[in-house]
Amino acid sequence: MRTHICIERQSECTTMMFGFKSKYNPAAIKKLDSFSVVLGRYFSLLVIGIIQSAALVLDLLILGIKPTNMFATFAVFLMSSFCFIAIVNTLVYLLGQMGQLLAMVLLIFQLTSSGGTFPIQQTSTNVFTTVHPFVPFTYSINALRETISAQTINVSVIGHSALILFIFIVTTQALCIIFRRKRETFSERVAQRREKMRVHEIATE
Repeated sequence: MRTHICIERQSECTTMMFGFKSKYNPAAIKKLDSFSVVLGRYFSLLVIGIIQSAALVLDLLILGIKPTNMFATFAVFLMSSFCFIAIVNTLVYLLGQMGQLLAMVLLIFQLTSSGGTFPIQQTSTNVFTTVHPFVPFTYSINALRETISAQTINVSVIGHSALILFIFIVTTQALCIIFRRKRETFSERVAQRREKMRVHEIATE
């Protein structure tokens, strides 16, 4: 339960973080290659992930929870945060406000399908059981159960969870790099159409 709450807070903060708009020079960004733009944006956000992870460790200490291995717990928090940032960054960068909405839907969906609150076998529908292995929450919670609650840490569980989270990171950033140019072209066309409509409205007044 407590591992679920930690991951929930971390993911919520990550999703809300992308609601704030940052200022940048579109002309300068357009000259850069997709690899530099996407990874530059992602790595700049990792600082927030580090702060989130440190805050969660502090929360555990304040609540009097003593993890089996504090360093491993912090490492799992970091990996989870980096994964959530990668997913939300890709959704928001490629889909804009629709991406923010999808990120919130994904957060809510994961709360019920990750098995953090109740064992996944006790859920009322087979949908959650089917999706359970494919959401990052599942692996974050599995790893945190080992580092926080287990008497003897199973390193293979943590290693497997870290590998899956890393695959999520690589996959989402690869998608972001591949579709970056198409996204910018689409945004430019939308902006041009809006400008034409605005000029037309002014002319007809």
